[in-house]
Amino acid sequence: MDVFARRSKMPPPAKNGPPRKQLWNHVPWNRWLTTKKGLYFSLRAYCRAAKAADAPKGGGEGAAGSGEGEGECEGDSGGGGGGDNGGGEGDNGGGEGDNGGGGGGGAPALRSEGGGCLALEHILPETFFANNANADEEGDGKCELQAWMAIAAQSAPENNYWIVKPAAGSNQGDGIHIVGPRATSTGTTDAAGPANSEGTADAERPDSATSADVVEQVERLLYNPSEQAERRGWTRVGHVIQRYMARPLLVAGRKFDIRVYALLVQREGETTSVEAWVYDDYYVRTTSTPYSLDCVADSAAHLTNDAVQKHEASYGLHEASNKLDAAQFERAVRRDYGATSIVPDWSRTTLLPAMRERVRLSVLAAQQAAVMAKEGRLANSSAMWSDEREEVLGWPGVHCYELLGYDFMLDENFDVRLIEVL
Repeated sequence: MDVFARRSKMPPPAKNGPPRKQLWNHVPWNRWLTTKKGLYFSLRAYCRAAKAADAPKGGGEGAAGSGEGEGECEGDSGGGGGGDNGGGEGDNGGGEGDNGGGGGGGAPALRSEGGGCLALEHILPETFFANNANADEEGDGKCELQAWMAIAAQSAPENNYWIVKPAAGSNQGDGIHIVGPRATSTGTTDAAGPANSEGTADAERPDSATSADVVEQVERLLYNPSEQAERRGWTRVGHVIQRYMARPLLVAGRKFDIRVYALLVQREGETTSVEAWVYDDYYVRTTSTPYSLDCVADSAAHLTNDAVQKHEASYGLHEASNKLDAAQFERAVRRDYGATSIVPDWSRTTLLPAMRERVRLSVLAAQQAAVMAKEGRLANSSAMWSDEREEVLGWPGVHCYELLGYDFMLDENFDVRLIEVL
């Protein structure tokens, strides 16, 4: 394992008030990593601070670490698409040693080969947060939904596929819907009818849809939630809308994602220090059936979750338990895309460093978000959840740890995107 991120400027615990319980196997600020909206909000704030720190003085971006600002409806309200940070591709950052930067200061930027700050869209897929109709619409949840609608209305059909996920409280593929020009959805309900016991749609509507139909599909999910969405509280926490990776890298024509594990360790002292360690290996989860946009309602082709795949008759037919280790995966890539498609020892020299750098950034961003939210300087933080959970988990100043699973995908150009943290 390799240590790749340190930070030692988390605020000390409050000296007054009743003592709080702390779960030893959870860090108290994990919601900024393990919820989909928390991960998005924290990385968005972090990248904005890095961009502001990189901007020429007096350039109008504002001081680094000055907070997010409320109600922004500008072009960067979503998680990507603009590429205005001068990034270039350059996925392989450093990732070693100390990365300083207190909670109120500017975020240390990931440098691309082109010398700029890596933009948010090179870390996450293009992302928007949307509140449901019966949720508090303060902050920019409503604003981002409007921004997404404008983008969806202008997107070409082949690039107008989106995945809608509960912003928190969901795992194992629950509540996930894919919408697009030929889409119904995956998940528990869709326009064609109810889902079966395996979470896939019973029917599919193959007719071509306009961009207005795409927006309508998302509005139905948000404003006419299913009974499950109400029961699981997804209407309260809202949803994230991400541009679906319509052209992913494939293994033998099938979709996959990559799981990497990271261990966070928080120690108590005069200041609370946090270390993050990444395991120097990974494994790949594959789908059971060939990938195709002609049938996005087919969960077996689009969702790699074991909870979905294990119900398929073809589960384990291509790989044992639909899994590949790193060496098997690298051989599969060379087989499918040519021996010269990747450099020698690609997993160790290229892919792992790119994923590790994104893990590092997410940890630093989560800590910064926790501090900014506590100080009231982070947009949306007040509406993310009640203080009830914070009372259970406590706040820095305690020894604890947490093992997290990071899921990544590669697009057809071998670019890495962080999908979620569990």
